[in-house]
Amino acid sequence: MPIPADKQGDWHDALELKLYRTHGEEFENFFATMMEMRHGDEFERVAASGRAGDRKCDGFLHTTAEVFQCYGAARGGENRKAVNKTLTKKMETDYRGAARHWARMTRWHMVHNFVDGPTAEPLAKIEELRAANPQHKLHLFGKMSFKKVIFSLEEPDVVRLIGRAATLADFENLQPPEVVAVLHAVVKATSDDLPDDDEPAPVPRDKLRYNAITGAVARKIAMGQTNADIVRAHIDNDPNPLLGITLANEFRRRYKDLDLQDLTANEVMLGLYDGIVGTGNPTQERDVAAWSLLAYLFTACTVFKDRPVEVAA
Repeated sequence: MPIPADKQGDWHDALELKLYRTHGEEFENFFATMMEMRHGDEFERVAASGRAGDRKCDGFLHTTAEVFQCYGAARGGENRKAVNKTLTKKMETDYRGAARHWARMTRWHMVHNFVDGPTAEPLAKIEELRAANPQHKLHLFGKMSFKKVIFSLEEPDVVRLIGRAATLADFENLQPPEVVAVLHAVVKATSDDLPDDDEPAPVPRDKLRYNAITGAVARKIAMGQTNADIVRAHIDNDPNPLLGITLANEFRRRYKDLDLQDLTANEVMLGLYDGIVGTGNPTQERDVAAWSLLAYLFTACTVFKDRPVEVAA
């Protein structure tokens, strides 16, 4: 049975985070697996073959002769100027290549993972291509199209694709063994010769907004903040008296490394998240523990910027 519309809210966030974290060949595989679940053997994923490549087609829907070409940008298309320029160029070359190679094609889709949608440049390009090629229907297949397909699937298939969505109730039911496992896994991977820790500063109430953390990432941090005191208690009561210092300094190092790469705040936060859970879909329990740890570090002012204190004149 598909997930009822009134239960889809947390699943929407799970999909958004999946699109953020999936790019390149992994994104192509994610899309093709979703389409196979929806259409069965009517959909064919296309593998590149030698010099011929994939003939500008990553997937083909036989019944309606629709061609799908994928562009999975890093971090859900957050680097807007560069990825939208690339998307616009790909639309031109990939559509013309597909039209040349697939004589039966009726509709062409540019499949992308831009969580916040494309900018005006690719939208103008597809309108230009539509006007010049009325024999084909052209479509940008983005987040809303993914939602339409995914939420037509049975719940077990949705779980296989994007993982089981963690709800507020799951955050309120944080599992202590998962917290301990996450904390110790991070410590095991820490760098040597870390500097001494600083005393935590009080977190500004508008820190999420000040750092421009938005969408599903902001909602996960907000839910994780309900567990900040629980994470702190686990750290304070751990047999390793240096656990708190080690964690704080390791995440400061990771944050600085990511921040120097000219990434957006959402990209940085997801980079920290990936460093905890690894690739693929984590278990629901590990997902909750990871976001709870990040929320604790965010609340403790270990990572991300604080609004400068205004000095009275």
